[in-house]
Amino acid sequence: GRTFRMALYGWGCFGPFCAMWYNVALPWAVPMAAGLAGRAAVVPVAKKVALDETLQSWFYYLSFLYGMTLLEGGSHKDGVAKLEKDFVRVYLTDLMIWPFVQAVNFALVPPHLQGVLVSVVSVFWGAFLSHVQHS
Repeated sequence: GRTFRMALYGWGCFGPFCAMWYNVALPWAVPMAAGLAGRAAVVPVAKKVALDETLQSWFYYLSFLYGMTLLEGGSHKDGVAKLEKDFVRVYLTDLMIWPFVQAVNFALVPPHLQGVLVSVVSVFWGAFLSHVQHS
């Protein structure tokens, strides 16, 4: 049950969104020249982290908490209640981890591999989200 719903959300919603986000939207919003490093990279990396921590994270947690509640048989009202209960907690926890991961990711990892790093960290993050969803 739970594993299937998590996989369904990942394959049907968040996976396609991440592919578009990291390969199209974010490079378009904040272009970075190949090999950009040091002080020259600070501003574009900070912009990417800021966009990732607002637009991407908010989409992720809103769609995850609400969508998983619906996939578990809950109603719209249940989904809204889940957001009211857990969104702030999840987002504040995100802010303790993901800005640092993404700063390293955007500064040091080649763009075509950034999604891979996100996917690896997301295995552990997904376990946290699953715990929150079911607590």
